[in-house]
Amino acid sequence: IINDSLTTMTAGCVNWSLGFRETGKKDKSKDKIIPDFDEYKVETSIVTQALDICRILPCHVIWTCHPLPSLKMEGSGTSMKVTKVNNIVTYGSKVAGIVPGQFSEIYQFSKRSDWNAAAGKSAVRYYVSTEMVGDDYAKSNIGLNVEMDITDRLFYDVWKEEIDKLQAKLKEETAKSEDANSTIVNPFGNLNSGEAN
Repeated sequence: IINDSLTTMTAGCVNWSLGFRETGKKDKSKDKIIPDFDEYKVETSIVTQALDICRILPCHVIWTCHPLPSLKMEGSGTSMKVTKVNNIVTYGSKVAGIVPGQFSEIYQFSKRSDWNAAAGKSAVRYYVSTEMVGDDYAKSNIGLNVEMDITDRLFYDVWKEEIDKLQAKLKEETAKSEDANSTIVNPFGNLNSGEAN
């Protein structure tokens, strides 16, 4: 199951909820288009219900999101601090905190420009990070590399190669562990035959 994307889903939830508003106020047009606390509650409720459903499905679940740059303001007056953040949802803040905790693998896709002085040009490279970069969530519970270069390749092919390496390493370590366990001498001997070492 692929939800592409959470960012669009949450915007759709808020806009859908706006359609159910009562227009008893004086300025009816303003009342219909400006989201309020109720819309944020609808957004949170629909997303958490979708997560609950996905958790019981007998298949792989993939959700994408497209972080949106915004400004975060803290404090007031001369002590006000303004920072740039990338939110994974359009409106409320609860969903952005709830969703990442529901997934075991979170990958951050990015691109970088590498300047080649000899050639006199810049080459764009594409990367996937499995560790958090700033406020951008990323994690890997299966032990993938911190960064994978996917330039001019399909993400799945690079990811599958990394998974195959992890499986080969696990087999090797399991074999070593089994060999080590087979050379342990039983201090009690064969209890069935009455022998002792």
